[in-house]
Order: sequence, then C-alpha cells, then structure tokens
Amino acid sequence: MEYWRSLDLTRATPARQRWILALFALAAMLLILWFFSPRYVMWPTIRIPEFNSIPDTHRAHFTLLQLKDPFLDIDHFSNKVIEWRLLFPLVFHYLHLPAWLFLALPWIGCLLVLWYAGTLVWQRTRDQLFTAASLVTLGSLSWFFTSTGWLAYFDSWYVLGGLILAFSLSPWLVLAAAALTPWVDERIVFMLPVCLAARAVIYWHDTGQLKPDARQLRLAIAAAVPIFAYALVRLAATIWFDQGSRSYVAFFGERSWPLGGMAKGAWMGLRMAWVPIVLLPLLIARKSRPMGRATGVVIAISAVVAVVIAGDISRSMSMLVPVAVASLMLLPRMHAQARAIVVAVAAGNLLLPAAHVIGEYTVPIFDARLELDHFKYPPRHLDARYHLSEAMRQYRAGEVDGVMRSLGYARQVARLPDDLALAIVQFGELEEKQGRFDTAAAFYSQALDTGTRTWTERPAVQERLLRVRASRKAAN
Repeated sequence: MEYWRSLDLTRATPARQRWILALFALAAMLLILWFFSPRYVMWPTIRIPEFNSIPDTHRAHFTLLQLKDPFLDIDHFSNKVIEWRLLFPLVFHYLHLPAWLFLALPWIGCLLVLWYAGTLVWQRTRDQLFTAASLVTLGSLSWFFTSTGWLAYFDSWYVLGGLILAFSLSPWLVLAAAALTPWVDERIVFMLPVCLAARAVIYWHDTGQLKPDARQLRLAIAAAVPIFAYALVRLAATIWFDQGSRSYVAFFGERSWPLGGMAKGAWMGLRMAWVPIVLLPLLIARKSRPMGRATGVVIAISAVVAVVIAGDISRSMSMLVPVAVASLMLLPRMHAQARAIVVAVAAGNLLLPAAHVIGEYTVPIFDARLELDHFKYPPRHLDARYHLSEAMRQYRAGEVDGVMRSLGYARQVARLPDDLALAIVQFGELEEKQGRFDTAAAFYSQALDTGTRTWTERPAVQERLLRVRASRKAAN
C-alpha cells in the first residue's frame, strides 16, 4: 500500500512526477502491447527475399541496407520514399551504432510520445485516472501499432515531433523539431496545420484571445519556416530530378480507393479517439464560433488529406494526434463528464477490433496471447521443419543450390538452432557417403555456423569437417 501511495502524482515533487509519468507511460505501453501485439513470428523473415512484401519486415530489409550506405538507390516502389528519410540512417552509419538499436528506436519513440503526452495532460488536469486513460487512448492508435509492429517504421518519432511543434514553449526545441522531423517522415508537412491549430486552441483557451501574441508568433514561425523550406526542396526535387517522388505522386494521382476502404482506414487509424477529436471544435464553438469553426475546418481538411496521401490509410490518420492531445488537455475544463468520457474511450479502444488498412486490404491486429501461440504453431513458411523437408526434397532431386537456399531459410526462422544444426549435419553425412567431400564440408560448416557455442555436437562435427577436408585434399 505504501508503494502505491508513493506513485500518487498529487503528492510528488515535480521531479518525481516526471518519473511517475514515465512509469505510467511504460505501463500503458505494456497494456496496449498485450491487447494489440506485433506479429513477432514474422520478424525472423527480415532477410528472406520471399517475405520482402509483408509490411512487418519489408521496410527493415531496405533500411538495414541503408545503414551501410545512406545514399543507396532503393529499387522498390513503396520503399523509395526512405531515400529522403535520412536522419537516423546517417546518424547510425557515421556513428557505427548497432542495427538492433536502430530497430528498437521506434519503441523508444513510443515511450517518449506517451511520456510527453501524459505530462501535457497531467499538467492541465491534475487528474491521475484521467491521465492514465488518456495515455491508453493515445497509445492504442495506428502510429503506435505501426511503430511497434512494423520494423523500421518511425511513426512514433514524427508524432513526437508534431507534439513538440504543437505544445512546446521553447523556440529552440520547436525549431529543432521542425528542422529534423521531415527527415524522419515527410508527413509532418501535412501535419503542420493540425499542430498550429492545436497550439492556437490552447492559447485561445488560456487567454481568451484569437490573435496570437509575440511569443506565439515566434513559436509558429519557428515551426513553419523549416518545414516550408523542406517542402520547397521536395517540390523542386520532384519537378526536376527526383523520379521516385514523381512516380509516387503520379501513382496516387491516378489511383482511386473505394469509399468503404477509405472510411474503414479513417476509423481504424483513430477508432474511439475520434470522440475527443470531434468534441473539441464543438465545445470550443460554445464560447467562440470562429475558433470552433476554424478548428473543425482544419480537422476536416487534414482528415481528408490523410486518407488520400498514401496507401496505408489507417497509418496516415496519425496526423490528427495533436488535436486529440489538445482535446484531452482541455476536456475536463469544458465538459462535466470528461473523466467518464475518456475512461469509456480508453476502454473502447482496448476492446474494439484494430487493424492496419492498406489500400484495398486489411491486416488485423491480434492480442499477445494469440501471437505468442504462433511460435508454437507457426505458418508453414515460418516453420523451420517445412524448410528442412523442402531441403530434403531438393536434395533427392539433385538441386544442390535449392538445398542451400532452403537450409538458409530454415536457419533464418529457427528458434532452436542446435536442432537445426543437427539436421544440417545429416545432409553432410549423406554427401560424405557419396564421396562428395566439397559439399559435405559445406554442410558441416553451415551446421557449425548455425549451432550455438554450447552445442554438444560441435566437437564431433568439427572432427568430421577436418576429415572430409583431408579426404578432399587426398582425392585431389
């Protein structure tokens, strides 16, 4: 009991409040991951060419290549865009940082977004339950599902940049976010009106004035100028030399999505978070019709833009997150039932189905219990036993190259590397009996590379490798 009292935000010092809010953010993140889990079983396919088309891993395949050469020409239509998203690849390339940390960055970004949003809501509401429910509401959205479920998607960082543009009172921090975030994800250009609208709403609520003061003007300029400059660079590149961007614009200019698919994508992007977003202009209009109408227009236009600018429709709806945060910051002062509303919204977002909507197809998101069960019963192409059986079939057919390819796939997805190594040894033994010492040595070497350092059969396989090499040398 004493421990839980120590987490009371109302009694904590400001410094301690930051740590408690970080714990709140972490708890919200873990809760959401239980209800809406990444497809972990797909991640080992990251380097298998046949799986380059699935959203879980296809971008990671290309961004890991980009870490080695940040200015690599990406020969893949849907990933061509990362040629401009250079901030993290440049940092990791020139600082020689590990690839695993690069893949973990979106998760770190999720924690930072939840912590920052929780801080903003808490400072305004001083309501612990409301803040916790707000974190669950904001975290159970498409930006979070993409950042945690699709490797090397940095939506959490561009959402963090948007929140800084919308709510930070530091001109230097706003300027840095505006200058850097476009190089993480150019959608921040389209998010800018929402960010400025959220900032204007907070300022109007606090001062009762529609006209911004000098400080707010400086912050708005710090946000807008770098992003406008980036937009001009991209526009010039598209017109004169960037064939990839030109092809992308032409493709989406000609493509028409079904209205049902667009509506589904708009819903799945935010789900119950639409409630505070729609409430915001309605509640503002009670006191100021011009501000309420202006906010509603920005939300409506931004929602339409989000639906049409990309194929991953649900993901693009993250552009509206800043107005969702602004609504949660102000709701308790504008509606008597604010706490009940947000708790219901948070519960709804956890209990209602979620999915990625990508053009004309949908990828459901399931809970962690089901996704962890997939490790026990993986799909065929994610089962090392399937690839081993394919390798044996190809071996009997004399397709040596196919055998090596199938064993490579098995090695990529295997969760028990020592068992797989033992299976590979059997291929080496068959080749050795046939007197084909070159391929036998190749199989034994692959088995040694596959097995762990503590593999009990390692000494015996090393002896076999030395034996076939000696036999090969004697035969020559």
